[in-house]
Order: sequence, then structure tokens, then C-alpha cells
Amino acid sequence: MSVTDSELLQRFAKAGSEPAFHELVKRHLPLVWGTARRVANGDEALAEDISQIVFADLARQAGKLQPGAEVGAWLEGDGRPSWKRHGGRSGEAGMTRCSLPFTFMISTLT
Repeated sequence: MSVTDSELLQRFAKAGSEPAFHELVKRHLPLVWGTARRVANGDEALAEDISQIVFADLARQAGKLQPGAEVGAWLEGDGRPSWKRHGGRSGEAGMTRCSLPFTFMISTLT
């Protein structure tokens, strides 16, 4: 039986489980990456930055989400300010570079 996104999120929120968060990223990266590329008008470097920021926001919010929360719905709904906030050009105010290890996973999608 497969572990649900909600269970993975709870494992990460309660115990800091990196494997659980890695699995969430793996499951949702195609959605996030595709949206980030559209927001960034095809700018691959900016799309990578946006993807990292969105997942970093999810990691920061993990403990605040209700048990049973739909991760995909959060990424498309509550995560939306991340898309808008960072959809400008790289280097604009508010744009930060995260050091999360998504480069390899993103490169496997392109």
C-alpha cells in the first residue's frame, strides 16, 4: 500500500523526515516545474529558482497544514503567492536562491 501525501507531509512536519519530503518533491515536481516554466516564460534558471522556493515554502508551512491536507491542492492554491511573488526576473526584490537539492530531479524532467 502506497503512503499518502498527507502521511509523508506529517512525517516531515513531525520528525523532519528528509526521505518523506524527497518523495513529496518527486511526486509533485512535474506540476511545480511545469507551472514554474510557464510563470518564468521559459527561463529555465528562473523556473528552477521558483520551483525551489515553492517547495521551500511547503517545507516551512508543513507543520501548519491540517492533517489530511492535500499537498497538490496546497501547491496550486495556498502556494500560489510563491508563483506570483517570484515570477519576475531573477535578481528582483524578494527573489532568493535556495540550496535545496532539486537540480538533479529537474534535469531528469527536461
